[in-house]
Amino acid sequence: MKVQAKDEDGKWKDIEYLPSSWCGNSYHSLFLPRGHFWEFGIPDYEGSISTILRIALTYFEDFDSGKKSTLNSQTFKGSINPAQFWNKNSYNRSGLMAPYSD
Repeated sequence: MKVQAKDEDGKWKDIEYLPSSWCGNSYHSLFLPRGHFWEFGIPDYEGSISTILRIALTYFEDFDSGKKSTLNSQTFKGSINPAQFWNKNSYNRSGLMAPYSD
């Protein structure tokens, strides 16, 4: 799940990213029964670009085949820093058990 924002050309772009992981402990499957929902908090970004944001949730449509789909939230107004379109936050491994490889 990651936050996306519309750029000045009206294209959706990620402003967050999910680092890849080689560690099996980084992955877990949850199943949401019909008629239920999850509620998540997200950062309140602020910056010089007023735009529309959304949350993109990628999930396995068919777990056995690995087929994935993306579900997008309703849009909402916000503002972001222009660097969020291109600046990927760094990740520093903290040792052998650090799960992310980006």
